[in-house]
Amino acid sequence: MEPALALLADVALRPTFPATDLERLRTELLTSMLQTRDNPAAIASLAFPRLLYGTAHRYGTAENGTPDSVKALTADDLRAFHQAQYRPDAARLIVIGDVTKDGVLPQLERTFAGWTVSGGTPVAPALPDVRQVQARRIVLIDKPGAAQSQIRIGWIGVPAARPTFSR
Repeated sequence: MEPALALLADVALRPTFPATDLERLRTELLTSMLQTRDNPAAIASLAFPRLLYGTAHRYGTAENGTPDSVKALTADDLRAFHQAQYRPDAARLIVIGDVTKDGVLPQLERTFAGWTVSGGTPVAPALPDVRQVQARRIVLIDKPGAAQSQIRIGWIGVPAARPTFSR
């Protein structure tokens, strides 16, 4: 457990974001985005939320970004994001296995003792309000040569922040 925790702490607390790894991952992601253009299911999965939420809303954009945003991302951007968001006051560490609380808690406390909060509380970006779909709308995305069709039907659901929302 000790070597594994030491490795976990090193990765979580002292990420380096090496340029070679960033470029490798960037290339993989851009290649994946290119391949997505040939996959009807992926095309539909990207288009559907964009049609519901619009391109200005976070939910209407691809979770992996766009080719332009991926190309623009720098190691400094990653470091700034990590520093702002990866914090002990916002983290949860879940340990599963043949351990007891009394056995593992002291190890966790020793390993992560130096992890302190720096700066203010991270602020999640505000999401703009969205309008619920009011009328039926049919959108056709032509994919010449596609072997199968994809159909998406839906609307904007109840916000998770709503008091009556249950998980």
